[in-house]
Amino acid sequence: MLFLSVVMISCKKNTADTTPRDDGPFKVRKMLQLGDNIPWKELGSGKILFERKFSIGLSSVYVIDVDKISTSGFVLGSSITEPAISPDGTKIACSLLNSAVSNAVWNIYIMNLDGSGCFPAYVSDQPAYYPTWNNDGSRIIYYTGGTEGKLFMQSPVENASDRKEILNFRPDSNPEWSIVTDGAFTITPAGKIIGVSTSANPNGLISIDPNAGESGVKVILNPTTDLSFVSPNFRAESPVISPDGSKICFLSIYSNPLEPAWISVGVTVSDTDGGNIEPFGGMGGYLPANTSTRYVSACWSPDMTKILFAIPDATNASHLFLYDFESSAILQVTDAANVTDCNVSWTK
Repeated sequence: MLFLSVVMISCKKNTADTTPRDDGPFKVRKMLQLGDNIPWKELGSGKILFERKFSIGLSSVYVIDVDKISTSGFVLGSSITEPAISPDGTKIACSLLNSAVSNAVWNIYIMNLDGSGCFPAYVSDQPAYYPTWNNDGSRIIYYTGGTEGKLFMQSPVENASDRKEILNFRPDSNPEWSIVTDGAFTITPAGKIIGVSTSANPNGLISIDPNAGESGVKVILNPTTDLSFVSPNFRAESPVISPDGSKICFLSIYSNPLEPAWISVGVTVSDTDGGNIEPFGGMGGYLPANTSTRYVSACWSPDMTKILFAIPDATNASHLFLYDFESSAILQVTDAANVTDCNVSWTK
């Protein structure tokens, strides 16, 4: 009997020890270093940040430190998505779902590069998406969804008091006009905001004067009138401003309305006013298995000699690829199986 009692106590203890614990919404859990075959020499220098979604549903944030030839990753006790690295390479802005709040929505949070020191930039009952840093890191821009649909700018501090509404996506005064967007906006060194609208009016790449409201929105490149593509269904996505503010890079997605898969994804560069359009190669396209999340994004290298972009390259996988302007070559940067790599950004 004594022996059986000891065994039962031991079993109960082992069961208790393996029960998952709630360590809090901002508890940092480090990930193993990436096992991908990263082309370090071709990347050059700087820090690359991206989101990796695993097939089991776990989403993590990874840093590729090119100068140190090392990688690091983490997850928090809360869900994170759409991370963006600050210009000085020390902070991350992201959309986060606070697991400690039962009725929480996705809001904008700031944290250190290793996930520590996480705090809310602004908490609202409206979900907020795709934070982007301005050139000197003094401001972030993001937009809300739900019933609101507005573009905001503020300082990257806790519960900022300088939150400013830049644009209402669906103004009551003009029902024929609306911004329908998906993915991040980007901001030039001069403060002009560039994004994509897929509505009928406006449609295409748009520029926004942050001080002029609806009247400050201009179409700089319409995919149906300003570009000559063979595909019956073309759209531009993921515009990103070059570090010097002179160029826009965007991804060109070609598809056939009669087929679910994408035909191809191309890299295109233009001036900030939509002129001097230059295509820089493309790749076969796959429609992401989960289309509720945007799986294409792009960023410039700090020296503007390369573009790093994330696209689906299999039915259930998405990876990072590098376009080098000097060699005109496209190289694969990540190659892990059954993962979705997305939301990439690059700084010095």
